[in-house]
Amino acid sequence: MRYTALALFLVLITHPVLAGPLVGKSRSEPIHIEADSLVVRQEDGLAVFEGSVKAVQGPVNIFSDEMTVYYAGEGPQSINGGNIKKIAVYGNVRLVTPRETASGNNGTYDVGKDQIELRGNVVLTQGKNVLTGTRLVHDVVSGKSKLLSTTKKGTKAGRVKGVFMPKQAQLNTQ
Repeated sequence: MRYTALALFLVLITHPVLAGPLVGKSRSEPIHIEADSLVVRQEDGLAVFEGSVKAVQGPVNIFSDEMTVYYAGEGPQSINGGNIKKIAVYGNVRLVTPRETASGNNGTYDVGKDQIELRGNVVLTQGKNVLTGTRLVHDVVSGKSKLLSTTKKGTKAGRVKGVFMPKQAQLNTQ
């Protein structure tokens, strides 16, 4: 049982679907974004979606209160080029796929580093299995993820926790 739980834990936190729109087939699909409002600040090279934001790319859905897209380059021409440097999401963040859900207070995708970070009350769910912590750091290229119980500055903020249901128990509750 100990090895089964460990194997399940490793599969859950390194599953490529956590990278969502950033890997595999979904990466080449169009991104559809809905929000209550959009403010484009060309001089700053960014676009801010606010109010019940929903971004969909293939089977991946991202929900948040606000999403800011930072474009690469300088000034107004950066938006015209369309190259994204970073995406930041704030408030009630949820990443939902057909198999998993990840949630937290806020998050970022740094395109240059190929890294996703989810911060604040992080909860990962796959079926009845649940992991909690304060930070999730996912390397898109390697597929490695770390769930931490510290702040970005390294201050301890509790412990990482996990609840793993045996496969038979999951079948009986569905």
